[in-house]
Amino acid sequence: MSRSGRQYSRDDLETGTGRLRRELAHIWQFLLEAALLTTLGGVLGVTIASAIGLTISYFIPEIPAIPPLWAVISGLGVSGVVGIVFGVWPALRAARLDPVESLRYE
Repeated sequence: MSRSGRQYSRDDLETGTGRLRRELAHIWQFLLEAALLTTLGGVLGVTIASAIGLTISYFIPEIPAIPPLWAVISGLGVSGVVGIVFGVWPALRAARLDPVESLRYE
């Protein structure tokens, strides 16, 4: 069996090893990890967009290609919210699964 075939998702393993549904609903680990990863992705995206904007403004000064502060803040905010929503959603779905069934088909 390949290595990827033997790996279980963290949600399945934690549920199968005795984590209760109410514990999964209140776990901050999923929330923090998802928000951190997507916010870092947002920072990377804003950095690349700003670098491209500065480069365009350097070569063509008539085009204001530098992103405004409100766009930077809203981009980071949206990336954080997306991380929270799509980090909690799989955890809540895993909390509703039967641990034996979820581990059986992995």
